[in-house]
Amino acid sequence: MIRVATESDLEKLGVMGHLFAELYGQNLMRFDTVIFLAKMREFLSLGSGTVLCAHLDQDLKGALAGVRYENVFDGEPCASELFWYVWPGAPKGTGRLLLREFEAWAIGAGCTRVTMAYMLHNSGTLPAFYERNGYTAFETQYVKDLDA
Repeated sequence: MIRVATESDLEKLGVMGHLFAELYGQNLMRFDTVIFLAKMREFLSLGSGTVLCAHLDQDLKGALAGVRYENVFDGEPCASELFWYVWPGAPKGTGRLLLREFEAWAIGAGCTRVTMAYMLHNSGTLPAFYERNGYTAFETQYVKDLDA
């Protein structure tokens, strides 16, 4: 079952976010639980974004958070994924259900496009998954830690 996050989901989302940053952040992604949870609450309260949770028997199995913004080139309303993680062992198809619900939220928010992140640790399967679901590769980002 996919639904918008509730306050009771947020603590688990903090753990999920921390694990994600630790596993895949390549020492470039610092994680502050207080800030992360404040942003999740902000998206929900202001309506500027959404935080979707996948549950099985009340147990959190995955989440996807994203925001709505106006594209700087054409002014079109767009949605961008900020956080997407599915726990190992979650039922097959959980990620796809989260993606579909995020796309439905974006349509409901008047968005004309959705952008999804592609982190290099997913190099084996994610590009093909995106393409099967109608996405086109568009950009690669590079990160430089200025505090180093």
